[in-house]
Amino acid sequence: MIAAVVATGCAAKKGPASSQAAAADSSYTVAKGDCLWCIAGQSKIYGNPYLWPLLYKANSGSIKDADLIYADQVLTVDRAASDGEKGRADKHSRNRGPWQIGVVEESDKAYLAGG
Repeated sequence: MIAAVVATGCAAKKGPASSQAAAADSSYTVAKGDCLWCIAGQSKIYGNPYLWPLLYKANSGSIKDADLIYADQVLTVDRAASDGEKGRADKHSRNRGPWQIGVVEESDKAYLAGG
């Protein structure tokens, strides 16, 4: 049931009017039903859901659990991430393992610490 809600939330998002508008966005306001995966996948953010760890890292001061964000929360979008950082984020996303809402996974802690 959660996956259906998340998928619906992701599908409802529209892309930006222009690529210039996308490049200018340095923040994103979370909408009801959003998740980091959905946000990262939006064309105006990264266009790749596997880069959600970049959002998590850029907002680690306001996001305790990567699986739990809130409507109206304003997130910083890291537009200066290097190819290496993007590769590390993608690798973490694909190999994160099981997750649970309300629990900060050890793999997420290691990612934030640079491991």
